[in-house]
Amino acid sequence: MRRRSSHKHRKSKAEDQIPLPSEPINDNYPKRIFLYLQPKTIFYPLDEEHAAVGDENVTSVEIELQHQCNTITKLSDHYTAETTIQLEEFQMGEKPTFSITINQDDIDNVNNCFVTLTLYENISRPFWPEVGESVEESIGDSINKTDLQHCEKISLEGEAEESDELFIIERRPVAQGYIDLLDFFRRTRIRSSSTVFLYPLNTSRHRLTCKMEWEIYSLHPLVKDMVLSNVLFITFASIYNVDEELLGNSCDDLMVNLSLVANQPNENNEFVKIPFCSFRAFSKQLIADQVLDIKWEYLKNPKYINEQTMAIMAESKINPQKLFSELLCNENSDINLEDVDCANDTAWICNSMYRYVLTDVMQRQLEDAMAFSRYHLLVQLMRESEQERTLLQGVVNLSIFMYPQVHNCSFAIEMRPPGYKKPTLPAPTKGPISAKPNKKGKRKGSQSTVETARPSTLQSHSNIKEKVPFAIIKLCLQKPLTDPIENMLHIPKSEIKCSKFVGCPQKNLGHEITPEIIKRICEETYRNFDDTILDMSDYVLRNNIKTTADDKQFYCSQLGNLSNKILRLIACDFNRRVPTKTNIEFTDLMTLVYQELSQRIYNIIMKCSLRGSEKCLNTEEEIQNKLIYQFNLCKYMFEVGNMEMADYLKAKLSEEYPDNTMYNFYDFLYNIENQNFEHAREYLRQQLKGKYIPGEYFENIIDFYITYCEDLNDEEKSPTAQENLIYRLSKYCENNPGNISTWILLYCLYKATNYVPGMEYCRWKYENLYTSEFIDVPPIPKSRWEIYLAYEIDFKMPKAQHFNKVMKLLTKLGLYRFAEWIFNEIATEALEFERYMMTSTFSIFLNKFEKKFQPKNYPVEKYLNPDYLRATLSQVNGNIEYFSKGPSEVAMKNYSQICEVKNLNSYGPFNLGILRYAYHLMKQKEFDKAKEAFSLCCSGEETGNCIVASIGKGKACYKLEEFNESIESFAQSTRHGIYLPNVWAYLALIHLKCNDNYKALECWKYARLDAQVKIHPEILEELEQINHKDVDLYIDIPEKS
Repeated sequence: MRRRSSHKHRKSKAEDQIPLPSEPINDNYPKRIFLYLQPKTIFYPLDEEHAAVGDENVTSVEIELQHQCNTITKLSDHYTAETTIQLEEFQMGEKPTFSITINQDDIDNVNNCFVTLTLYENISRPFWPEVGESVEESIGDSINKTDLQHCEKISLEGEAEESDELFIIERRPVAQGYIDLLDFFRRTRIRSSSTVFLYPLNTSRHRLTCKMEWEIYSLHPLVKDMVLSNVLFITFASIYNVDEELLGNSCDDLMVNLSLVANQPNENNEFVKIPFCSFRAFSKQLIADQVLDIKWEYLKNPKYINEQTMAIMAESKINPQKLFSELLCNENSDINLEDVDCANDTAWICNSMYRYVLTDVMQRQLEDAMAFSRYHLLVQLMRESEQERTLLQGVVNLSIFMYPQVHNCSFAIEMRPPGYKKPTLPAPTKGPISAKPNKKGKRKGSQSTVETARPSTLQSHSNIKEKVPFAIIKLCLQKPLTDPIENMLHIPKSEIKCSKFVGCPQKNLGHEITPEIIKRICEETYRNFDDTILDMSDYVLRNNIKTTADDKQFYCSQLGNLSNKILRLIACDFNRRVPTKTNIEFTDLMTLVYQELSQRIYNIIMKCSLRGSEKCLNTEEEIQNKLIYQFNLCKYMFEVGNMEMADYLKAKLSEEYPDNTMYNFYDFLYNIENQNFEHAREYLRQQLKGKYIPGEYFENIIDFYITYCEDLNDEEKSPTAQENLIYRLSKYCENNPGNISTWILLYCLYKATNYVPGMEYCRWKYENLYTSEFIDVPPIPKSRWEIYLAYEIDFKMPKAQHFNKVMKLLTKLGLYRFAEWIFNEIATEALEFERYMMTSTFSIFLNKFEKKFQPKNYPVEKYLNPDYLRATLSQVNGNIEYFSKGPSEVAMKNYSQICEVKNLNSYGPFNLGILRYAYHLMKQKEFDKAKEAFSLCCSGEETGNCIVASIGKGKACYKLEEFNESIESFAQSTRHGIYLPNVWAYLALIHLKCNDNYKALECWKYARLDAQVKIHPEILEELEQINHKDVDLYIDIPEKS
């Protein structure tokens, strides 16, 4: 038989009871405190299968305790340096107790509070030394030479040859785990139990997991005066897009150093650099194949090769679906996260974490440093063997943590070689650039000359696409720095079962459900129910369905749909009004539901039938097109001063669509554009059922704008108007985080006040919404901005493009102050004449022109399509003169230059200037020129104002006594679906002058269909000039041909 070595250990006197060493109890707590650890149970699945593998036998199992800084002592009658637990002796009842010496109120002890537990198997295996070598030389340093044993060699097949065979005992690490002692640093004595798992270091041996139960206690508190106020977690995830030529395939000695570097030099003109922490043990893997568990960087040990095992895993993971979401990049960074292919691209993976506990003093120092932007975080990638040579580096701006409630942020850091300077595009040579309008008169693209070059980087160049190396680092605090400092370890004395400080705390996204929210949900539910009834009625009428048998599929689908709507109504309304507890009560409630909803359905159907079935059958698109067309006419008539026609069209729409939510919303925007805030507020005060569903999304930002403008006009509130706006807007952004428009607007407000943490926070939010769908305004009438300036700037940089989207949205809504703030942020990327046109138009709408302001002209011949740009500048200059001096000759001179441009695809974008000029010519009795000007509005693709131009041209031709052409123009204006009595009156007048009395009478009948509408005095004056004696009163009906 083989002989195995035996180990003798002294048994502890303690078995089931906790040994309490005799320490003098004293009011003055000692500076050095003992924390006691006693294992209560150990479960390790070592069976015969694992006890003997091949020629190896497990002779014993032991667990060793280690601490990075402090001394661990095994309590016994005599001093021993051993800190191990012999499993065999433990199972026989000997349960040792260990003590760790900890300095009271020592923050270093707090931050080094991991006790490592390593399970060893002592393996016995045969050994034959090499010829000519001693046993000690053959064994080497890795094997315990004192464990050599001689034994008698087994005889083989009857051979009685006697010789000695050597056996060695190899101490092999098999499993590892740790105890986190942070929860024991308190101002009271602590006694708690802790469950610890020791996971296999060889991941193929999954069964060898050891479970331990520990009892941990101290006779004195570990903290007396020190205040532990916060915890900082630093997680280094991975490095992406690194050139393999730079790092090669080996990542064994790669390391990343994090340091705090001063933003300002000291008195020696040096930038102070404070080393912070280092990360090691990278692995090169496919991004999709990486291990998602976060590891403690403290516990990595190359001796045990434990970097990829569960032994050092923290209780947090990486979410693969959110790997590249919610990242904050440096402003104007070239990182393109969309280029990363997780399935095929490799990365240098770390996924490790540090934890730093902060005292109140440390937190104040950190808060001061961030509040005054004294430091930034420097990230350096290097090899451990060449630490003086930095391969890549990047910086992190930490000011975002000074924004209220921010305690967690992940950074995407652009990593570049030291001394790297971002290349810029070469300045383009002087020559033509693109300024071609599209179908709507918009420019498709442009590139400036030397004098007006836009700032740009390689990212904006369409032919250059570079994969920029970047690293992801996550910084997280237990609570925000801006919160009041409190002792975070004030926890009840009840036994602690799990640690609170093992990873980033999750932000609570829940919102309190207030009665106002419930009321709004109920209103939305009722409106959806009403819309469903209307849709069903519309379908039944259109398809002439009389019984359920006519369309069973429709009936069955709507039955389930209507049931779901009714259940929601019961939940939000009926069951709140009449709570039920029994089936009988609920049955009675359903009777009430049937009575109220059946009456509601009857009222909806009757209301529709009273208006006429044709109006019920009109599709929403048909109504929308009609409303948009007529609102556009109203706006143009208002701008050119034809208030009579504008008021008439508006009154007709109000009469035809009194309860139409779409009309109400368009009228609401019309009031906003004209600064008629009192009428606009009436719409906002309406109940939900009276509002236009697609427009609800924009009501809050419009409400903020109205309130801000009212505050500016109030002497008492004007000093705090901007402050109040920031408060309301920031609160709305937090409750609606997916709205990029409000985040960008809030960013501009913070920049106006130079509040850097707010700027960084807003930029973090809106940049992560770049790839989300942008919610634009639903189809609405042409905005006042588009009437004045239809030109659009083609921005190149991503930030400017997204800001421009939001600016256009705000101009459509009439929120010109908000839109101006956003344009000012990106104005430097526009050409000089583009900035002039934009700022001038904003000044018109906001009434900000100075008395000495003079319109400017810019040379546009060097651009492609200079005629379009010249016409645009002429209209802008004409608008400036018209605003400041009224319909003066100077303004009309600028407008007349539009008519002189002959090569435009469409005059639609310039209808405002042309119509103003044409109406001015009519007043000046220059009818020939007026006729030509009106004709331009009906040329090209955009003919929205053709009805107005036809009426104007008809009047001009009448004045020129070109009656046939006048009749043709007036007749053309009647083909747009709008009843205008004065048009028919003019036709009657002209036919009367042409002695066509029958047509004159027929036209007059149409002119007088509505007796309450008065005929224009100008027409009546013309009729009075006709000698009634020359009119033949005997009229024959013309024969039909």
